Amino acid sequence: MRALRVVGITEDGSVVLEDPGRRERFTVPADEQLRAAARGDLTRLGQIAIELESQLRPREIQARIRAGASVEQVASAAGVPAQKIERFAYPVLLERTRTAEVARAAHPV
Repeated sequence: MRALRVVGITEDGSVVLEDPGRRERFTVPADEQLRAAARGDLTRLGQIAIELESQLRPREIQARIRAGASVEQVASAAGVPAQKIERFAYPVLLERTRTAEVARAAHPV
């Protein structure tokens, strides 16, 4: 992998990079994914990836899981593999499990 350095920004907002050893220049579109990477925002990078592949945002995925849809149902609706949905469904499934545990431990009065 070559190390590039930032030289400037074009009029359309693309980032201009240069290979110092070869004096080659490259342009990279400054999209939301590049901005998140520059900030070091790894969680946002994951969200951008799922948003690019799917029409459903992570919040919508979790809302559907809370409403009772299965991971497979949401995956087919989003048009992505179930593995992409599982990482957003996992916290909701943990909430559901915890709520069920609390309900089982409760004593009716």
